[in-house]
Amino acid sequence: MANKHVFFGDDSGERCTECGKAPDDHGHWQGDNPYFLLLKLDPLPNTHPGWDVIIIDLDRPGWLETLKAELGRPGEWHLTRKNDQGVVFSLRVNEGDQPYYTARVIGIVGSGGGAKVRAYSIGKKTMRFRKGEWHTNEDNLWVLPWGQICGGADVEHFATEGMKQGLR
Repeated sequence: MANKHVFFGDDSGERCTECGKAPDDHGHWQGDNPYFLLLKLDPLPNTHPGWDVIIIDLDRPGWLETLKAELGRPGEWHLTRKNDQGVVFSLRVNEGDQPYYTARVIGIVGSGGGAKVRAYSIGKKTMRFRKGEWHTNEDNLWVLPWGQICGGADVEHFATEGMKQGLR
């Protein structure tokens, strides 16, 4: 599969299929999103040992449709900074989990004008059997532009408070 910024292989250091360089030193990142997804997927049965690694430029059009079959596989998801390849936060995807990436704009309006920021998240929906019934659970974390990490239901509160303090 020859997709720019989609790298399949093990941890030995896959290269861009377009230019042959590592994703962090070739300058081909697209758009303004400061993050990429690093997926370390468990090997499929009867295949090579080790992880399957996929690096996804989240600004690359069509990545979701192109990789739809791979995204639900068990493994690790890491939201990672493009500028220094630092992992912001991670989650473990188990069989049956529904992992996802999302971003949202949060804004405030005031007498001095408005402000808005974009928050980024990865999470997963899980089904658990408890007390004789199936229950849906959702886990996710958000990162705000100033580096603050918060839980799913709290992102709007912390984004608004940060903007009131002048953070962008």
